Parts: sequence; structure tokens; C-alpha cells
Amino acid sequence: MLAPTNAQLVADALSRKQLVSTIVQQTMEEGVHYGRIPGTNSNALFQPGAQALLVAFGLVADCSDVDVTMHEDGHRDYSATCSIFNREGKLIGKATGECSTKETKYAYRNSEPTPTGEALPRAYWDVLKGSPDKGVAANPAKAQDMIGGPAFLAKKNEDGVWEIYKKGDKKVPHDNPADFYNTCRKMASKRALVAATILVTACSDSFTQDLEELAEERVVFTRRATAAAPIKTQDRPLEKTPFQKDVEHLRNLCSQKKNEALGKAIVAPALGTHNVQKLDELPHEVITDLIMQLESRINEQAQ
Repeated sequence: MLAPTNAQLVADALSRKQLVSTIVQQTMEEGVHYGRIPGTNSNALFQPGAQALLVAFGLVADCSDVDVTMHEDGHRDYSATCSIFNREGKLIGKATGECSTKETKYAYRNSEPTPTGEALPRAYWDVLKGSPDKGVAANPAKAQDMIGGPAFLAKKNEDGVWEIYKKGDKKVPHDNPADFYNTCRKMASKRALVAATILVTACSDSFTQDLEELAEERVVFTRRATAAAPIKTQDRPLEKTPFQKDVEHLRNLCSQKKNEALGKAIVAPALGTHNVQKLDELPHEVITDLIMQLESRINEQAQ
């Protein structure tokens, strides 16, 4: 069999480059198959992107070769070798990937959160998860601001009451490295797969593996920020929900001068204040019950 000429080698390289470009444009999605490395113009190849490239090139990966080094303190180092084969079963390239439970993300955790003594705002869960009955759209970013920002979290105290806690700001060692054995083993195999794919498809000019996980973390953060963004609506007013209509009806009843005394007598005990502007803090079923009580008393007085 004759060795390929220089012209054939160049044509093959160009063909591979074009194939990679076509796959990226037609089948890959940024944030799923690859992601931009923060502060650079480079794209990092993710595991789904590597798998897509291998399928397109008709290649098969075997990442089952994993060596483990065990340390006396319970930590482990994993070294995975990923071999890439063509359709005929011929080995065309391989690469290694490593991961250790001593890496910062696995070896350390944040210290325990500390209570602030402040009760969780009543509206927190409605804003966090959304409450269609109250006309409140889910807005995790706003909910986080309600408890003081990213440095705080919602947590039950020893009495089982929800309270605002300050997140731990110190790094302390994980006391059980075994919690991450399986994670680190898979991470080593994933790193080997990505490295081997870049090698055999010659796509290092399109993708890199450097800071791959940093790019993935950026994607997750971007998704969270997008999900937390306030929902934009049209300029036309939205139709009021049944809850909003009932709250407005109860406010109107209480604001009528002839019903003022009854409104205070019936609504104030449930609300804890005479301020009817806070009625939307009550559950819908309480609102409807108050309307029934107030209308019944109004009808009695009219007879």
C-alpha cells in the first residue's frame, strides 16, 4: 500500500477541519456541548460535545482503564486512559486524564452557616417559587436579595423555625474523602475522553480542554441567572388572578365608611393590623372566609 502524498495529507486535514466546523454549526449547542472560557476567546469542549464528535467521525471510545493510588489519609488519585478506535477496531489514539480527592473542590467545604436571629420573610417562598394565585412570578434572585444577598441562606433552626443564616466563609477539610471516590473516578474518565477526542479529531484549533470545568461552571451560573431574571410582560395590563380580585373586593368593603367598624372587628384579628394594604400577605382561603363573614354581618345590619 502506497503512503499518502503530501497533497493527500493536506486534503485529509482540510476535510477533517471542515467536518468539525459543520458538526459545531449544525448539531452542537453552546452551553451544552461546549462553552466559552471566562476572560478568553477560547471554547472548552464538554463531554457531550466530545461524544458528538466521536459519533460523527465513526469512532468508539474506551475509558475503562483507570488506575487508583490510595493514600494513608483516605485520599485517592485516579488516572484514566481513554483509547479511541475506528470502525475496524484499530487503535488510533489515546490520552490520559487525572483527578484527585485532594483537589480543592473535593478536599474542602465551606464552614457551617451561622444563624442571624432574623426570621425568614413571609413572602420569601412565594417569590422564590412563584405564586400564581397571588400574581407573583418566580424570581430566585429577588428572593435571595430579600434575605440579604448571596452570602445568606434559608435554614430551619433547632426549634424547626425557618430563619436567615449567614453562609460559612471559611474553607474546612472534608472529613470523609470517600464521599468523592466515585465522582473523582468519573471526572478522570471524562477528562481523558475529552483529551483523546481533541487529539484524534485534530480539533484543538476549535476547542481546548484547559479550564473546561470553569467554563461548565459559567454555563450553570448563566442558566441560573437567566432563570432568575424578572419575567417581562407586554405593556397591556395583565388579567387579575382570583386571589387579587378577592383581595381588592375585601379592601373595597373595608374602605366603605359604613363598614369601617365591622371591617376592623373582623379583619384586624386575622391580619394583626388595621392596615388593609397588607391583606395580600394572607392565604387565599383566609381572604375568602373574611369576605363571607363581613358580607354576612353587613347583610344582618341592613335587615
